[in-house]
Amino acid sequence: MITNSWLQQPVPDADLVAAYRANALFDAHQDDPEFGHRLLADEAKASGQPMADRTAWRICHDNQWFSVFGRRKARGNGMRP
Repeated sequence: MITNSWLQQPVPDADLVAAYRANALFDAHQDDPEFGHRLLADEAKASGQPMADRTAWRICHDNQWFSVFGRRKARGNGMRP
């Protein structure tokens, strides 16, 4: 017999919180692409999604949301001596 508990709550709470946090960080990154993960975490906290800086870093890193000033562009054709 199949239980219908998954129908009452099809998405676990942890996944839902992670999605809300990622959405808050994405919105902050869209508004200010020059911010790093710490400032994005502060923006997310101000919008009601508090999280640790490490959590913000992990979400930003996994989704490749980097500060526009944080990474150097590759020069040349990639060949090194």
